[in-house]
Amino acid sequence: MMRKIWLSACLALPLFAASCSRPQAPAPASRQFHPLSVLAIQYPRSLIPSQGENFIESQLTAILYDNLVQVDFHGNLGPELAEKWEVSADGTEYTFQLRSDVLFHNNQPLTTNDVIFTLEQLIRNPNHHYPELDHIVGAEDFIQAKTASLRGLVRIDDHTFKVTLNDRFKFFLPFLAGKYAAIIPAHYAGLSQEKFNAHPIGTGPFQFVFQGEEVFQQKKFLKILFSRNPHYHAHTGNISELHFYLSNQEIDTKSKLFFDLFFTSKRELKDIANRPDCKIISIPYNAVHFLILNPKENELLRNPKVRQLINHAIDREKLVNELLNRQALPAHLMIPYGLLGNDPYYRIDYRQADRLFAELKTQGRISFTLLTLAANERESVAEFLKRELARYQIDVQVATVADRYEYFNRVIYNTNASLIIGGVPDYPSAYDFLTQLIEPSGSCNPLKLEFPALDKLVNSLPGLDTVEENRSLARINRLIEEDSIYIPLYYNSEFLTSKLKIGNITSKFGQIINFSLMEVSDD
Repeated sequence: MMRKIWLSACLALPLFAASCSRPQAPAPASRQFHPLSVLAIQYPRSLIPSQGENFIESQLTAILYDNLVQVDFHGNLGPELAEKWEVSADGTEYTFQLRSDVLFHNNQPLTTNDVIFTLEQLIRNPNHHYPELDHIVGAEDFIQAKTASLRGLVRIDDHTFKVTLNDRFKFFLPFLAGKYAAIIPAHYAGLSQEKFNAHPIGTGPFQFVFQGEEVFQQKKFLKILFSRNPHYHAHTGNISELHFYLSNQEIDTKSKLFFDLFFTSKRELKDIANRPDCKIISIPYNAVHFLILNPKENELLRNPKVRQLINHAIDREKLVNELLNRQALPAHLMIPYGLLGNDPYYRIDYRQADRLFAELKTQGRISFTLLTLAANERESVAEFLKRELARYQIDVQVATVADRYEYFNRVIYNTNASLIIGGVPDYPSAYDFLTQLIEPSGSCNPLKLEFPALDKLVNSLPGLDTVEENRSLARINRLIEEDSIYIPLYYNSEFLTSKLKIGNITSKFGQIINFSLMEVSDD
């Protein structure tokens, strides 16, 4: 994910008022616009922001919708649909002023009714609970249908509204900048959820045209076409249309080269680097890849010392240097790289593996199944882990799943495999990441595990004192290590390949490319 490059007209610290706007720059009459073809993996399950669960859904909704605010990876905030906001001295009241020049793709103006509807739908979401919204006054009564409206969410006029919180919660604005909180039209623009999902309507830089299956280069894809939003409220690049080609299968390098932009595996780098018509962009370390330990297959995994042995037996530095060509960083913590709470100097003490092994010798040889994605760097990582654990009489049988979509959206939720290789995008709020990791309904907790001690600590975040907050995060890290249900492996660095004509490739967050600012040369 390209997280260090951030373009915004202004940035403001989260708890201070921001009052700057981004006027639409008129396009020169002679400006040329160009279509762009993009290859991506996985079919989307939903194009409604709060219902998406995988990477491609986040990418597509980032094209279609805007948020009230935008945030960079340091937590700095800037305006998007909210032109400005004010925060009370005690940090419990937020008054937002919406831009008055924003139209949805159906030409209906954005109003506070749309924002209130979006937030109420988030609170009502039956498939995912957002604990950040529990801070809004009256949230519990609203969820339990004791009240018809949310007391802490008040419309002042068409472009002004106020949010009142029960207590000071400094991650409220970053939450509003998250992919799930993108603004949708009130009552789904008069459509049912099903019809809205089939033809979504947002305020974003591109508008939905159609989706359907298409055969390209003798391969079947789901194609989704977007066209440039001519009424977009902010400056944009010169992309006229985005042709997204989506596949649930791995695509060979030769086929990838027919597209203007695509993610590139490490094994493809050498061949693509020698091509004069392509350029490779390295994305900063963005995701923590980790093992999820599942006690269903083998009861021995209920023993924390067995889990700790697995954790301490894996040499992360050797993994990165020998297997990943140093295009990754060893991960000793479950906090994504660069976020609050990540200590880059912290290291797992590998010597503890010998002590734990000596204590567990009476167990004899232990056998586990390790589940991973086939024909992927994760499969090589699985074989490496197999060799590492064999040194401590742990026998691992690697099981692979060929279909990426099946793996991430179905298999890992139902498997009995003892070890599962997972990974999570790096989003700007450490609190949100931990919530998704520890809450049974969290998107990073596919086994729906419960962590009562960790949950209590996470729910105490954020602290008003940054030093104390870091101490809390350090305690959380120690508990995760002691429990060893989640075992960090490495922080990944992804690669994008683009045709030379494409410039100004940045991102909104993570791997989410900011197509609104992309420029294509006229040559």
